Amino acid sequence: VYKRQLVECWRPSFARSPVPKIGGLSRDLEAYLHVYNVERAHTGRHTDGKTPYETLIGARKMRPR
Repeated sequence: VYKRQLVECWRPSFARSPVPKIGGLSRDLEAYLHVYNVERAHTGRHTDGKTPYETLIGARKMRPR
C-alpha cells in the first residue's frame, strides 16, 4: 500500500521534471494528502467507504493510557 501511495504522489512531479524543485514537491504532497484524506473514499475495515477525515470526525474520543 505504501509503495502505491508513493507512486501516486510523486510520479506526477517527476513526470513534469526529472529534477523537481522542493517547492513543487511540497505543493504536490499537500495536494495529494488533501485528496487522499478528504476526497477519496477508502475501503478499509473501519472506514465503511468514508474518507479518513470523515472517519476521524465520527470517531469516539479515546482516553489516554
